[in-house]
Amino acid sequence: MRRCLSVLMPAMFLLCGLLLSGPAASAARGDELSPAQRQYLAEKGTITFISQSHYPPFEFIAADDGARTGMCIDLVRWMAAELGFRVRFVDAPFREAQERVLAGDADVLTGLSFSDRRDEEFDFTRMMFAVPASIFVVAERTDIHGLQDLRGRCVAMQAGGYAAGFLERLGIVCEIVPAASFAATVDLVLAGRADAVIGDEQVVWHHVYSSNLAESIKKVGEPLYVGRNCMAVKGGNRKLLSIIDIGIARAQAQGVLDRITRTWLGERYAPPCPWWREYGSVLLAAGPALALLLLWFWWWHRRLKAEVADRTAALRSSEATLQAILAASPVGIGVSRGRRIEWYNQALARMLDGGETELVGRDVRQLYPDNAAFHAAVAAVKPELEAGRSGPVAVRWQRRDGAVIDCRLHFAPLPGEGADNLPRTIYTVEDTTGQRRRDAELARSENRLRAILAANPNPMVVYDDRGHPTYLNPAFTELFGWTAEELAGGTIPFVPESEREQAMAKIRELYATGRVPLFTTRRLTKKGDMLDIMLSARLVHDTAGRAVEMVVNLADITAVKELKSRLRQAEKMEVVGTLAGGIAHDFNNILTAIMGFAEIGREKIRAGTVPDNEYGRITAAAERARNLVKQLLAFSRQTEPEMVPLDLNRLCAQTMEMIERVIPKMITVDLRLAADLPPATGDHHQLSLVLLNLCGNAADAMPEGGTIRIETGRKRVSGLVCAACGDAFSGDLVRLRVADTGCGMDAETRKRMFDPFFTTKEVGKGTGLGMSTVYGIVKGHVGHVTCESAPGAGTIIDVFLPVAAVPAAVVDPPRRAPGLGEEVHGTETILLVDDEDDIREVGRELLTTFGYRLMSAASGEEALEIYRQAGGDPVDLVILDLSMPGMGGFACLAELKRLNPDIKVVIASGYFPENLPADTPTAAAYLHKPYSHAQLLTTIRRILDSARA
Repeated sequence: MRRCLSVLMPAMFLLCGLLLSGPAASAARGDELSPAQRQYLAEKGTITFISQSHYPPFEFIAADDGARTGMCIDLVRWMAAELGFRVRFVDAPFREAQERVLAGDADVLTGLSFSDRRDEEFDFTRMMFAVPASIFVVAERTDIHGLQDLRGRCVAMQAGGYAAGFLERLGIVCEIVPAASFAATVDLVLAGRADAVIGDEQVVWHHVYSSNLAESIKKVGEPLYVGRNCMAVKGGNRKLLSIIDIGIARAQAQGVLDRITRTWLGERYAPPCPWWREYGSVLLAAGPALALLLLWFWWWHRRLKAEVADRTAALRSSEATLQAILAASPVGIGVSRGRRIEWYNQALARMLDGGETELVGRDVRQLYPDNAAFHAAVAAVKPELEAGRSGPVAVRWQRRDGAVIDCRLHFAPLPGEGADNLPRTIYTVEDTTGQRRRDAELARSENRLRAILAANPNPMVVYDDRGHPTYLNPAFTELFGWTAEELAGGTIPFVPESEREQAMAKIRELYATGRVPLFTTRRLTKKGDMLDIMLSARLVHDTAGRAVEMVVNLADITAVKELKSRLRQAEKMEVVGTLAGGIAHDFNNILTAIMGFAEIGREKIRAGTVPDNEYGRITAAAERARNLVKQLLAFSRQTEPEMVPLDLNRLCAQTMEMIERVIPKMITVDLRLAADLPPATGDHHQLSLVLLNLCGNAADAMPEGGTIRIETGRKRVSGLVCAACGDAFSGDLVRLRVADTGCGMDAETRKRMFDPFFTTKEVGKGTGLGMSTVYGIVKGHVGHVTCESAPGAGTIIDVFLPVAAVPAAVVDPPRRAPGLGEEVHGTETILLVDDEDDIREVGRELLTTFGYRLMSAASGEEALEIYRQAGGDPVDLVILDLSMPGMGGFACLAELKRLNPDIKVVIASGYFPENLPADTPTAAAYLHKPYSHAQLLTTIRRILDSARA
């Protein structure tokens, strides 16, 4: 029989080999290297494989001869011979080996378990060997059966391995003791420095058996996970990876991997040979039937044993898991039989302040502060249990220290009442005392907040992150008219079109900075009324820091603005008297001079003498009156400056003639003009007025005589403070300085020197508009003013102006009008529109004298009627005043332009408003009243001639 078996067994293996050779051969043929791969190997020459120094049986340094060996090393050597490439082996500790591949010092890791984190840096081959990881403890240990028993223990594992991350993901908190190798981890457990090892089974068993520790170490529980032992290359090296994959595929197809596994693990780790295999010849001799029966019995026995072991392990693991859950639960859990406590967890003991006191066997009645509380709880629990429900039921328990706590009780019946027929109940308990206090405090806080919002006289809105209002306080509904029900799920239509851009900008600012300071805006009510509003806003964030709501506070300042307007008007009316008293003297002097010289001229005419000098004095007095009006208009900003680059030195030199004429003779003017002075940006006439006012004030401060020093220069300043507005300013600026040797000013006077109508002069000696006019003009030039003065030490006023970017324009001072000749005569038709009879009469005399045909009107309505009736005799030019009763000048100009878009109109007015309407038609020219005859005639002629050209 043995001879027969020896013949049959090779035949059977041969048959199996033939059956398997087809797929293996085809697999091998499918794993051929491509030309590109062969070229890579030829160019590469030698491939460097790096292995761990101590990871037996997969890869390690043999202790006897120092050679590199192991399952992975054998596979690499076989692949090198099979695929035809040269190989160089190096070794390093586990972490260093990975780092050297990433650094390019080595090409391939001979063995590395796959993980998602490692896959971010390495490219892995297909799996070579399955490496289960299990828990190992000393043989005498009985308190660790599985993963949950590791909580709070000291666990040894190889540094840099996969196990630490595995425990962290499962939430198993323990003390990790790292070691250089798995052998070192086993030694730590044997030395008592760790409670358990999590290690790769083959590696741990290799150390256990090679060191004769089989009686000292045991494995507990099922494998925690199965590692995929692969080779790995640096991420992106796909060509080399594909070559190694082909080698591993061939090794699998040709049985090389199985052979390597049997070589290294077969004898040491394989289970003992079954008795039926050892005595197979006897079984064959006894008969096939007996062999089959024994084989089935063996298979059934092994299966039953494995199933019992699996179920026992699962039950033990489930029990351990349940015990860990119950012990770790922050909720109190207890079991009672009848009215006696049978089991409890530590959370319940802490809740009752049990400390070391044993609760098992205590009557549950003792948990309640009195019989009434106990019976109330029974009355609440009993119907819930009978109905199959589990609560919750609110009860009150008493701690050991006597404190009464509020609890929330959930419960359920347990099966198995026992021989005493007493029901068993499991219950969970939460201490809600603090929660009830917090809920009460939160309710009080919410009620307090609602009362504050309701009592707030200012409207408030809370928006969600989509801009929908979620809360309106009563003041909002009272002011704007909308209720929360009307606006539910929508938006508030109270932002007028003119304010939408501002509103969106403020919302963007709010989300960028978290707050929006107070700003003024306008909002509509439900009735359509426009209100002036002062608004501020804040964001509300959730616990994650995300903005979820926006709180907006609105204050109606419509009445306040109206009151301020009325107050300003009252202040203006109050200062009219001061203004009248201040300027009446100047105008009376001017009018006295005009009337006096006019009378002298008339008497000379009667006497046959030409009054040439008198008319010149009348004209000069009128010029003084016009300058005074200009000063008033500049102060009230009713005239716009003509901003051009100008030479401040030239302006000072040209203004000197007027300065010397208005200051007393005993005052000396020292003019110091800087060389290479850059041009400043400004209006020649207004800056001349500034210089005249400053010199006039300086002269008033020196009644006994002194010196006025006028300087120009370029000055770079930083952080200088404007004496008028208090703002700090910096930059490269042009400076105009007026200094005097007069009486100076004290601190109180310096504070008020720029206030309108403030003056230190006697009544009738001045209006207090001089320095206000200076500041108004300088501010309009985007400039600043500084002052240095002290009583008895004189005064220095500095005016700083921006430097112009282009050369200065040449601006000549006003000169006497040249004699009027034939060049200003004409025959065209002119319509003069003005509500002043004298102006119309002067215009008629002047224009008809110079040949023009004149029509006149006292209002815009009359002018339009005359223009429409002209019909075939068109009007060539219209001279139009702005301030007239009725429709006024602007409306008349618009209507004239509508009737004839090409009509030529000259606007002649005493002042021009700062903000003209955007749709105001453009006039051909503008004349400021009072104007000279030469200015009027020259302007008319220029416009008519240019139209004809």
